[in-house]
Amino acid sequence: MRRIAVFALLLCMFACSKKFDYDTSLEEANRVMAKNTPKAVKILTRLIQTEPEDPRAYGLLGVIYYKTKQYDKAAENFVMAVDFTKDYAEKKEVIGGIDQLTSEFLSKEESDHSEAARKAVQAGSPDEAIAELNKALELNSGNMGLYYGMGYAYSAKGDFKNAQKYFEEARAINPLNLATLKELAYVYSNQKNFDAGQKLLLETVRFHGSDPLVVHQLGINYLRTGNGEPAEAALKKNIELYPSFYLSYFTLGQYYYNNSRFDEARPLLEAVQKNFTEEYAAKMNLSLDVGAMRSMASQMLTNMK
Repeated sequence: MRRIAVFALLLCMFACSKKFDYDTSLEEANRVMAKNTPKAVKILTRLIQTEPEDPRAYGLLGVIYYKTKQYDKAAENFVMAVDFTKDYAEKKEVIGGIDQLTSEFLSKEESDHSEAARKAVQAGSPDEAIAELNKALELNSGNMGLYYGMGYAYSAKGDFKNAQKYFEEARAINPLNLATLKELAYVYSNQKNFDAGQKLLLETVRFHGSDPLVVHQLGINYLRTGNGEPAEAALKKNIELYPSFYLSYFTLGQYYYNNSRFDEARPLLEAVQKNFTEEYAAKMNLSLDVGAMRSMASQMLTNMK
């Protein structure tokens, strides 16, 4: 029953106003997809050909492919559905529905293994978590959340090769999940695979808008690959959108300092020194040595006098 509700949610999220025949056909596809999947696919394929920028047929087709374990086709249609949404609020809602669908437990046993894994990671026992998640995956190989959990557990072990493998498995099922995209970008960065990380972060911004930490990481990756101009643009944009995100002030100020652009560096580093506190970092969930960063800002300011 819950799964049917998720399908209905995905269908109803799109508020596009189309001609009556389109809506009628969409409802027919939704009605018959459980008992006559080929017919539903045929209807939806025709609707996409008729109205290629309406997201609803893509969304429902993605649901059908996910149900029939054709995860690559499901992922492709989920992305198309999101790309054709009208605005950010609708996009966020649709992604939420897809996240719910692709991380749903099929049994209590699967849920119990997942919960045991979560507790094991919290207790500092990633190997135990991995064992529990392997058991859960035997019960449901289509749960994106289980692959994410595996990636997270391997990352906690410092095994970034396997972490990347499982985060990529999660992304293959649901390429829109923000947590997976962020963790995979971190793993790429940790392995110095900056080109892959850059591409992934651009995708993350495409789907999720201007998350301040994502845009900041985008700027960092540009710097690491020697692309100063796009790095500067990303960090300046982040400060414009989030004027209290002082981590970007520090990074951009340091960039200007290293390039002898002292007039531009000074106000940014002064803002860090004045406003970047431990309390603020905790509020933003930033695990940083704020004292060290403020000391570095102070030293750069002194050197510019």
